[in-house]
Amino acid sequence: MQETILIVDDSPTSGPEMRALLEEQGYTVLLALRAEEALDILRTNPVDLVLTEALLPGMDGYDLVRQIREREGWENLPIIMLTVRSTPEDYEAGFGAGANEYFVKPQDPPKLVAAIRGLITRHSAGRLTHSGTQAPATHQRAHQGEIVTVFSLKGGVGTTTLAVNLAVAIKRLAPSARVALIDLSFEQGHDALLLDIVPTSTILDWAKSKTADATPQVLNQYFVQHRSGINILAAPMAPEDAEMVRADTVRLTLSLSQQAFDYIVVDTASTFSETTLIALEMATTIVVPLAADMASLKSAVATKRILSAVRIPESRARFVLNGIIPRAGLSKDQIENSLQTKLFQIPYAGPIFMAAANQGMPATSAQNPPPAARAIVDLARTLCQPEEVEQVPEPAQGIQGIRSRLFRGGRA
Repeated sequence: MQETILIVDDSPTSGPEMRALLEEQGYTVLLALRAEEALDILRTNPVDLVLTEALLPGMDGYDLVRQIREREGWENLPIIMLTVRSTPEDYEAGFGAGANEYFVKPQDPPKLVAAIRGLITRHSAGRLTHSGTQAPATHQRAHQGEIVTVFSLKGGVGTTTLAVNLAVAIKRLAPSARVALIDLSFEQGHDALLLDIVPTSTILDWAKSKTADATPQVLNQYFVQHRSGINILAAPMAPEDAEMVRADTVRLTLSLSQQAFDYIVVDTASTFSETTLIALEMATTIVVPLAADMASLKSAVATKRILSAVRIPESRARFVLNGIIPRAGLSKDQIENSLQTKLFQIPYAGPIFMAAANQGMPATSAQNPPPAARAIVDLARTLCQPEEVEQVPEPAQGIQGIRSRLFRGGRA
């Protein structure tokens, strides 16, 4: 049976264009020009999803969403808000009203279609839950989002590169899922750089807010969306601000993120600080990268010992041999024998990851990923529930974008 989507948009071009796009995907589409008309259609027609503009004549989109959420029988109806407004206050208003997703025009058709497909599928499976005017299902989920913590006690083994590429790979494999990247390497904070983003907000801004009364939708506004579709909560812009983010804030951040996202990839510093231990303790899976040298092996052995001491099951840990330099040092068999565990291996990549970092688009987003990036995609496949189609993000804009914004003091 064809699903029915209700578009609410008074634009003479945007509404018909979206209608044509969705009809090409096999959906039945109804079109309303005003919120009042949309409510009438909902009373007389079965609808599987509402796609509404925020700025409407008369009753606006925010009030429309609130009215839908207040009506018995409509509480769980998936709603996507689509508008030109993109300030943190706009996101907060949209999610606060009860929207499941919020897209800024001009929309990216593949991402929009993937979100629609995912919301309808989850709604049909009974996974979307609402209660009155509480937060939408993408922010208060019936299931907890999975946390993938990437950690190495030794620096220089590709922890940040692996975390960023894993987040993008998961989004590529599961385009309808909400994927977050949280940078807990407060003094280094390179995740935003690798994504060519100058964030409009960071975890420091979140820490300064009234987190005691925080909700998942409030936390959501501190994330910045990357063009790959992932959402990043960046580290503080200045290393000296690291100490201002307390451990209890980190625990709350991860807890609320599990309600807001399907998958949360956490990048950590190379230390067993209280913040890192929280990220390890709350992780569904811990990914431990190491290189083929004695120093990395020693750090990996110490990691296993400390995880055991703090009663984190060894089954959660995935040790990844990262081929940083070719034909170097210890063999895979030697390391596996020392660790008494199997390794996932990423082959030598040459300058690929450095070039990708300079372009601001991780290597796992390439249409035909090189072998090392494909290995990370294969690793991501074991950490998520892949969908049928892999989504390929748009080409990168280049490191020149971030450099020019940095020197202008602009924003991403």
